[in-house]
Amino acid sequence: MGRGKITNEVQKKLSGYYASNLKAHAPDTVKMKNGVYASLFHMVSTDADPHHKYCPQGKTPWCFFQRARANHQRARKHVPTMKREVAEKLLPLYERLTSPDLLLRCARMKTQNQNKCFNAQVWRRIPKTDPTSLNTVKCGVSLALLEFNLGPVGFTKVLGDLGVAPGHHQRKQINNATQKRLKHAQDSMSHKAVKKRKLKKMNKAQQDDAELAQEGVLYKAGAF
Repeated sequence: MGRGKITNEVQKKLSGYYASNLKAHAPDTVKMKNGVYASLFHMVSTDADPHHKYCPQGKTPWCFFQRARANHQRARKHVPTMKREVAEKLLPLYERLTSPDLLLRCARMKTQNQNKCFNAQVWRRIPKTDPTSLNTVKCGVSLALLEFNLGPVGFTKVLGDLGVAPGHHQRKQINNATQKRLKHAQDSMSHKAVKKRKLKKMNKAQQDDAELAQEGVLYKAGAF
């Protein structure tokens, strides 16, 4: 525990930097790899041994060292996040995480979130805790697929194909549901919401570190 070690907070930072660099530089796998290494080397840099060759250059990058150099200023004192010997233990892992084959698969920026959202649509209609028939499962999956692909208007389009016109209350409900989903999506991507989620994760990591320091390891595979 303590400064220079791999705490939960540092783990959150490393995973966040890894994901953000892939998103920022895709589909260029070389830039993706350099960006990932930049975040690692930046975190171990010291005044006596700086490592910023992979950090973005220019007058306004996130790297304070490169920013100061571009503006012909003196860089502030380094405050390394982890010790060099700790980072060296991570290098084999980073080599695997930046392998060309893996980065090529990540270059399209596809995620599992869509699958998770679809599963949620299915379980909302067919709870996993309730036994049900095959026909009910087929119906629930079909309705979930409609809403997942077309939104709340999907069911209305099916009714239209069957020659059934939606009523006033149904159209009003569909419009309200659509506007609610759009507002929720916009709010979740706002700067305030993103900052709030990051702060929540950071506070959770700090809390986990404090509990681990106070209580010690309470669970570990094969430890007991």
